[in-house]
Amino acid sequence: MALIKTEKELRAILARIDELVPLTGEGVAEDDPKNLELNLLCELVAEYEDENVILDASSEEEMPSQLSVPQFA
Repeated sequence: MALIKTEKELRAILARIDELVPLTGEGVAEDDPKNLELNLLCELVAEYEDENVILDASSEEEMPSQLSVPQFA
């Protein structure tokens, strides 16, 4: 699978994802070329983000609640 190497490539892929989303979904076959392309591009973006995006939650208030660790007394 080709990897996203630059921010410019990422922006282009995100733009293409934005174009594909309204053309896919309910009523469109899973093996439709647009669905296949969308799934592939989403996988590429997820892989890029896993390798290149650093989450910086400097305080608990900035973290989504589902990621918060419960505090026990």
